[in-house]
Amino acid sequence: MIFSFRCARRVLLGTAITAGLIACGQDGGTPTIQTRDDNANRAPVAIDPNNDPRVWLEAVESEEALDWVRGQNDRTNGRLLEDDRYPGLFDEALALLESEDRIPYGSLYAGYVWNL
Repeated sequence: MIFSFRCARRVLLGTAITAGLIACGQDGGTPTIQTRDDNANRAPVAIDPNNDPRVWLEAVESEEALDWVRGQNDRTNGRLLEDDRYPGLFDEALALLESEDRIPYGSLYAGYVWNL
């Protein structure tokens, strides 16, 4: 499937806004970030495709999978549109996306984000 730039922009905006709302939380609390140290003692999860109820999503271009994704998008968009912060966050994300300025990218190192 080929995505247009407009579609990719909408996906990026939706992702940025969702991430912003999740990071802010409903209570406006401080977001938490899981660092590599937190993951050091976690065991990998074994995935058994014979017992995976959503293995059908692996066929990412099937109509069944695309219908499920559209339903999830509608559900997410409905929740985002109910939030009073959404219009401001949308406009801010759109301005960043369309900005001609250099966008810095950070790197995680020793539990900190570095912009070198």
